[in-house]
Amino acid sequence: MIPKKDSEMDEKKETVRDFKEQISLMEQLLSSLKTIYSGSFKSKFFGQDYISLEYLAANREINFYLVVPKKAQNLVEKQITGFYPDAIIDEVQEYNIFKNRKVVKAISLSLKKDFFLPIKTYQKLESDPINNITNAFSKLSQFEACSVQILLKPSSDDWQNKTEKALKQLKK
Repeated sequence: MIPKKDSEMDEKKETVRDFKEQISLMEQLLSSLKTIYSGSFKSKFFGQDYISLEYLAANREINFYLVVPKKAQNLVEKQITGFYPDAIIDEVQEYNIFKNRKVVKAISLSLKKDFFLPIKTYQKLESDPINNITNAFSKLSQFEACSVQILLKPSSDDWQNKTEKALKQLKK
């Protein structure tokens, strides 16, 4: 027997709880990816490897890609399946949505304020922010393509000390 929802409000509350739980899981996964941080001289001189989170809409399909350095692939796959046991992970060929396109437009976004001031934490969100992206993607024609790429770079724990100092300054 499946209990009936009391109201649309109850259903909405459950949906909000579900997406917040999913975001919480993703937050933990992204935090665990910090393990690819390297304190080596080479990494300090040339910089850390990036991880790329990519949403791609092409040919009326929306796909999600997580691009990691080859040397971190096994570790990242284990972490993903640890948080998402039902995840299906396939290695795919690199894609190029710009091939055979007559018009290409791009935009780069960055934070206006310091990184320690969050845009909005997921605990305060009332709807899944990814829905806005996927809704826009779903309106693309068969001949259009779009991609959103978020680049992440692991860092040392120094940022936590800087953040704590900045927050203390804000409280004064």
